Formats: sequence, C-alpha cells, structure tokens
Amino acid sequence: MSQKPSRLSTPINFDAPGKQCDYVRLPHSVHRSAYGWLAIPIVCISNGEGPTVLLMSGTHGDEYEGQVTLTKLVNQLEADDINGRLIILPMANFPAAKAGLRTSPIDELNLNRVYPGDPDGLPTLQIAYYIETVLMKMADYGLD
Repeated sequence: MSQKPSRLSTPINFDAPGKQCDYVRLPHSVHRSAYGWLAIPIVCISNGEGPTVLLMSGTHGDEYEGQVTLTKLVNQLEADDINGRLIILPMANFPAAKAGLRTSPIDELNLNRVYPGDPDGLPTLQIAYYIETVLMKMADYGLD
C-alpha cells in the first residue's frame, strides 16, 4: 500500500551541502486568504558522509527550553562543524510555540498525542504526518 504524500512542503533541498534555513509550509486558509500557509522553521545543515540526525523541540509550545537551545545551536553551527546531515525543527508545533501554549490554538490538539498524523486532517495532524513520513524517514537518529 502506498502512502499519501504530505500536503506540507519546504524549499529546502535536503540533499544539498551547506546550511539552509527556511520554513515548512502548512497550507492553512484564514479569513484574509484562502491560499495562506503557516510557517514552521526548519534548518538543514549538511556536510559530506555521515548519519542524518533529526533534532526537534517545540512539540509543546509552552516548553521553551528546547526551542531556545536549538535556535542557539542553529545560530552557532556551520556546515564545516559536522559530518553528515543535521535537520533541526526548533518549533515543531509552531502555532503552539507562537502562542506559548501546550496545544495548538488552531485545533486544540497535542502534537505529542496525534502520531502518525493524517495528511488530510487538522493542522496538528498534518504536522505529525510530515514529521513521521518525511523527516523521520530521512533520519538515522532523532532527538526531541
């Protein structure tokens, strides 16, 4: 059985060397625009051969320590500092992180409780699905 593709996307080329900082785009219609999207920060740092490590924080928006730590790490690391690939998602549940809440203010869901997610579900379900089917599939190791 084939898996449905995620509706989330990013312009980051995970196979390219160097440091790339951008966003995962979560399609989300609001009153202002039917074509809007929510921006979830993501960073990929890649340099040569080695394992792929996924670092995540912000599963719960009110747990800020990991978010601050990973943001500082992003600002300090360059591609020459690593061997392999590092994917950093400092605010996995960005709507909750932005609001400083444990759950998303958009759909009241707890990202930690909705894996494996749903590509056609509510925003938090779509975030979980992207993490599960795209990011985790690339990773040899993961830390949240």
